[in-house]
Amino acid sequence: WEPGVYVSPKFETAREYARAHDLFHDGNYYRCVLKVVYDPDQVKKERERGGGQVVVPSCAVAIIGVIFCADDPPRKGEERFENWNDDLEVIPAKEEF
Repeated sequence: WEPGVYVSPKFETAREYARAHDLFHDGNYYRCVLKVVYDPDQVKKERERGGGQVVVPSCAVAIIGVIFCADDPPRKGEERFENWNDDLEVIPAKEEF
């Protein structure tokens, strides 16, 4: 629809986009929702469809919190991850300050 970072002021919308993971192979699913702030002057697009979303460039977003939803299994038809793959981890480049 539009390149950028999709954010929503509605927690339920963000939770639905978070993929359920069976992290510990015990049948319990977890989701991770990022709490962010964004620069409203850099909004590229807004829409109500899909739970209410705003699209901004990545440089206009800052993570201010992480919400872990424990015991939150996927609903019928939702995507899920049955395991964790360490090879998919993003390791930030070493920066000098």
